[in-house]
Amino acid sequence: MCDCEVPQAFCETWRTARKQHRCCECAGWINPGDRYNYVSGIWDNQPDSHRTCVQCVQVRDWIVSQLTGWDCGPCFTQLYEDMPRADWPSHMVEARAALREELARKAA
Repeated sequence: MCDCEVPQAFCETWRTARKQHRCCECAGWINPGDRYNYVSGIWDNQPDSHRTCVQCVQVRDWIVSQLTGWDCGPCFTQLYEDMPRADWPSHMVEARAALREELARKAA
């Protein structure tokens, strides 16, 4: 039982950032030199890719370890969607606050 779309092709690897990226889950920065999880694939006949910071991969792995009766874990970009804000890990709270500040500066 899985709500995620199953990709037609899928490749996963760990990379070291050469430039700054945003984590697809927490929207925090992945800075040059940071390791991150890179996933690429084809979903609904469209290629796509996702970069996930180490902390969010750890959260995803923990969630998957707690699931029983599911054939997949959280969908990409939806890791924290059903998690109450009070339960968000500290890096998620910090990343979201930084993103709000950055967007406010750009809007001003």
